[in-house]
Amino acid sequence: MRAKILLALVCVMGLAVGVGHVFGQEAPKGKPVPPGMVSVPSGEFTMGLSADDGFKECQKFYGDKCIREAFKDEEPVHKVYLDAYFIDKYEVTQGEYDKCVAVGKCKANQKMDGVSGPRQPVVMVSWEDAGSYCSWAGEAEHRHRLPLCGGLITL
Repeated sequence: MRAKILLALVCVMGLAVGVGHVFGQEAPKGKPVPPGMVSVPSGEFTMGLSADDGFKECQKFYGDKCIREAFKDEEPVHKVYLDAYFIDKYEVTQGEYDKCVAVGKCKANQKMDGVSGPRQPVVMVSWEDAGSYCSWAGEAEHRHRLPLCGGLITL
């Protein structure tokens, strides 16, 4: 449970950082933007957070289910530089992900009450399952690696 709460919090924050830089930007090194995707310019961002800050943010959403030690692996806060990349314009929905599960290419995810309708963004998906979904959806050729939650998976 702790890891899921931590991953959800990190993904939401990571998506918020990425979305702020997405719209209206040039494609990476002149490559055409694939349909349904947008480009994110190269640049630096601050990655991580202190365990205290992560714990406080978690408590806003999950109250006493949060454990401060679960956020220790978010430290230290540091600067990261990323090259330009493409990212899906919209999150993958639970319904879209369920199609991948139905054909046996993705593992079923744990659904959350009130969050996991077919038109809601898919939640509780591992990094490996996100990669499986990309391969199944035919989008893997557009990615050198998966940005954590970036447009593909929102937790």
